[in-house]
Amino acid sequence: MNKQFLYDILKEVSVSGYEEPVQEVVKEHMSSYADEIRFDEMSNLTCILNPQSERRIMLSAHADEIGLMISNITSTGRLQVIDRGGIIQGTYPGQQVKIKTKTGVVYGVVEIYRGLMKKENLTTNDFSIDIGVETKEEAEQLVTLGDPIVLDTNILELANGRFTARALDDRLGVFIIMEALKRAKELGCQHGIYCASTVGEETTKSGAYWTSQRIKPELAIVV
Repeated sequence: MNKQFLYDILKEVSVSGYEEPVQEVVKEHMSSYADEIRFDEMSNLTCILNPQSERRIMLSAHADEIGLMISNITSTGRLQVIDRGGIIQGTYPGQQVKIKTKTGVVYGVVEIYRGLMKKENLTTNDFSIDIGVETKEEAEQLVTLGDPIVLDTNILELANGRFTARALDDRLGVFIIMEALKRAKELGCQHGIYCASTVGEETTKSGAYWTSQRIKPELAIVV
């Protein structure tokens, strides 16, 4: 098992709709193992073993994760957001966050106060993210509308060979199917193996559908 490959894909910010960074990591790593790699207009990535085979087996896992997206910047430089996927709103107030921008990463914190935590039916409309600035103009020098946001967490190794990390759903699945392709190659598999790292599962559900329509496999396994 290539632990570094797993950790590399877990480190990437890949909020639903912004999957390209993690797909590039997968593409670079798998270029030495796959006979062919396809990257479509939706950013679905498919690594293929034996593309000439008439028998096609598809392994699928999604690359995207839940998170937030900047929808507005207030006059005081606070960020307002919308959710991307099924987040649990009550887990965000008080948490440090990481914002992926075109030029790098900006850090912030979701503001928390007593009244907010007492509010029923908390939504992302109630969130305000502080990135350390005091004006809209300052904020616009660092971030832009549409930038994706995730909780700023670490990969931690636990006892008994276990670990915890953000986005294990379903980055771990992507890792598993790519390792399966490597194993199939080692064993001399002659069938077509199509390992698809798909997009949009947390929002539109469209990535896996369109990928399968193009591959048209005899058998599909979703991890």
